[in-house]
Amino acid sequence: MLRNESSYLQRTLSQLSASESQFRLIASALPQLVFRTHAEGTAEFFNDAWYEFTGMVPGSADEKGWINAIHPEDRDRIDSIWNETLHKKEANEVEFRLQHFAGGHRWVLTRATPVTNGDGTVNFWLGTSTDIHTIKTLDEQRQLALEEMNHRVKNTMTMVQAVVSQTLRNAETLQDATAAVEGRILAMAGAHDNFIKSKWVVGNVDGVVAAALAPHRPGTGRFDIKGPPLEIGASQAMALTMALHELGTNATKYGALSNTDGRVSVRWDVLNDGSTFAFHWLETGGPKVTAPNSQGFGSRMIEKALAGYFSGTATLDFAPDGLRFELLAPVKAMVSGGS
Repeated sequence: MLRNESSYLQRTLSQLSASESQFRLIASALPQLVFRTHAEGTAEFFNDAWYEFTGMVPGSADEKGWINAIHPEDRDRIDSIWNETLHKKEANEVEFRLQHFAGGHRWVLTRATPVTNGDGTVNFWLGTSTDIHTIKTLDEQRQLALEEMNHRVKNTMTMVQAVVSQTLRNAETLQDATAAVEGRILAMAGAHDNFIKSKWVVGNVDGVVAAALAPHRPGTGRFDIKGPPLEIGASQAMALTMALHELGTNATKYGALSNTDGRVSVRWDVLNDGSTFAFHWLETGGPKVTAPNSQGFGSRMIEKALAGYFSGTATLDFAPDGLRFELLAPVKAMVSGGS
């Protein structure tokens, strides 16, 4: 009897050994990151792909060593989820950042499944981890793009609302209001078109100036435009476009562009050892300028809104010999500063 039992035990152990060897052989051949833990959750096997991915020394992830491969910011969360999974004895999946041999961490999707016997007792846990870093990154970029688009649409609608409201309030006739609103919205649309082409990252000042003043330049020789190539952010470009549209419209109606002899000088440069952006508009040869009795939408937009977007100062000077405008702002605010 003892001999038969011993023989049975030896066969069982041999089968188990063969099964274990087969499992390890198959797991090590898989490109997928595979791991196995004891019933209570301590790790006892990680395949070659897991160690190659993480760059850890084979065997160093056993027991609780694997937690060291998880991003420090994710460790407490994963440890809590793993303990809850063990308690519920149910399959689970979770995303976290796992150490990568090339440096840094990559997002992985990890699934763990309990392997049970007939009465539901957990014998061990079997799991896999899949590299989802590229998908995760693209999804984050898509979400950021949607949030950015939502932000810009709200800003644009706010600006449109302000343009329409202020224009109607200050216009003498409905015809004047209609023409003013159309012109301002077309200027905004032009700015949008330019920055859609540049993916709403950065543009350049000369491009913004050229596009904004195009409707006011039917002929040649009326504008003298000069300045170095400088980058400008989307919000700042929109504000500058609106300001130039107002200046151009005013010059056409009342200033240097309202006769045949007037000229407009547009200049920008970087001053104070590269720290200050200076932008100037100077009209000459037009009718004598008289300062308005009240400040209209255009003046308020130029002196307040534009200055805010650039975190600088903007001033209008209604000099008798020609309107002058000056914007002074930190160079660093041309892309990321402002309100």
